[in-house]
Amino acid sequence: MELNPETFSMKDQIFPVWEWSHALEAIVYNKQWRYRDFALANTERQYRHKCNLIENLSLCADPDKEMTFWILGSWYGHIMIPLIMHYFPKVKHIVAFDFDNEVHEICWAFNQRHNHLLVRELCDVNFNLLFGGSEYWEKEYPADVIINTACEHMYYMKHLKLKITNPVLGYQINNYDLEDSHVNCCDNIEEFKEQSGMNRVLYKSIDPYARSYNNYGDKNNEKYKTLSLIGYQK
Repeated sequence: MELNPETFSMKDQIFPVWEWSHALEAIVYNKQWRYRDFALANTERQYRHKCNLIENLSLCADPDKEMTFWILGSWYGHIMIPLIMHYFPKVKHIVAFDFDNEVHEICWAFNQRHNHLLVRELCDVNFNLLFGGSEYWEKEYPADVIINTACEHMYYMKHLKLKITNPVLGYQINNYDLEDSHVNCCDNIEEFKEQSGMNRVLYKSIDPYARSYNNYGDKNNEKYKTLSLIGYQK
C-alpha cells in the first residue's frame, strides 16, 4: 500500500508551515537582521486580525468569482496569501505592493505554490498609489478586492483615487501609538471610516489589539484596539 503523499491533517491546514523551512533557512543564513521583524509578523494578533478580516470578506465578496486582489503593504505575505487562496479558490491574481524588496524575496520563498498567481510590486503605497497614482495598476490588474491591514503605517486610504474599478475594500488600523512606524493611528470607527473614504460599509469591528499570553508590556493594555472595515468607496 502506498503512503498518502499529503495527510488529511496537512490538507486541512490553511498555512502550509512545512513548506516554510527553506524560507526560514534563508532568513537565518542570508538575512539575519530580519529575524525579529519576522517574529513580530507571527504573533497571535497578526493571525487573529488577518483571519477575522478575510473570513468576513468572504461573506461580502463572491468566493466563486474569478477575482484579482491587491494587498497594500503586503509584508511577508505568509498569512494573507494562504488565507486568500483558501477562501477565494478562483483567484486570478494577487498583486502584492510593498516598498521593501527583501520582504518580496522572502514572500516568494513562502508562497512558491502560488507563485504563478502572484505579482510583486516594489511600490510605496503613499507615494506611488495614492493621489491618483493607481491608474497604471488599475489597467494592468483591475482590482476586485483591495486589502490593507496596515493602514496605521500609511496616509489616509481615501486618497486612493480609483478611476476605473470599484472593488470591495478590506481595511484595518490600530491605535497602538507606541510604535514609531505607526504614523497614522486611529481611535474609533467613525474616524477610520472618514479616513478610508468608504461610503458604503458592509462590515465593521473593534477588537483587542493583543492578547496577554502571547505579547509583551504595553501591547496588552486594554486601550489598544484594532479596527476593521469592509465596504466600497462608491
